[in-house]
Amino acid sequence: MQNFRLTLITVTAIPVSLIGTFAVMSGLGIQINIISMFGLVMAIGIVVDAAIIVIENAEHQLHEHPEMTVKEAVSKALDITFSPIIASMLVLLAVFTPSLFIPGMAGTIYSEFGIVLCASVVVSTLVALTLTPALCALFMKPPKKNIIAKSVEWVITQKIRAFTGLAWTATRLPILTIALLAGGLYLSVERGASLPTGLLPEEDTSAIFVVGSFPQGTALSKTDEYLASLTEQLNAYLACPPALRLQASTC
Repeated sequence: MQNFRLTLITVTAIPVSLIGTFAVMSGLGIQINIISMFGLVMAIGIVVDAAIIVIENAEHQLHEHPEMTVKEAVSKALDITFSPIIASMLVLLAVFTPSLFIPGMAGTIYSEFGIVLCASVVVSTLVALTLTPALCALFMKPPKKNIIAKSVEWVITQKIRAFTGLAWTATRLPILTIALLAGGLYLSVERGASLPTGLLPEEDTSAIFVVGSFPQGTALSKTDEYLASLTEQLNAYLACPPALRLQASTC
């Protein structure tokens, strides 16, 4: 961020967003486990993006318009970045929300992952639109750039111009853009159909191994009788429809 004050504002958005995510998790009864922790680790890098957009744009306004006060720069930056921040939130939700609808055991597990990420995205967006502008108005000062900062910004500016040129070309050639999008969707569907839908590897042989022990001196006839009964129960369980297997009274 090239400035201690701006870094402090940025870092503040992380714990506030995570605390809000914890509140959502608590309300939905989600516990801390490997899956939810994985979602929180990913969320740490996501929750700060929207805040950085607001901060950088406010600093840009102060740099381009030195006559502006900090509050005016923050207000204008918020007007400019409001729509892009909302759009980025919707895009992230479109990416993570489908994990809530994965069927089977994998869906049950990864639904918590999706809920954590979706909650963190929404909370971080609210933080970027409320807390971050307030902190900027309190702590931000007009920027003073050194040679290193100016060099870094020049490189970033060139990258922005390249992406802007690419976007301009895409809008001027809509047929080519639509064709590329259709090709990408086709490849996604084709490749996605070959991905495993469960947690079991392809080399699984669908065999069931049971390890048990009997008291010393148990007759072989008793062991065979118990194994036959257990085999009958397993076959009856596997014969049940998947939706009824968890209902012991039905199967």
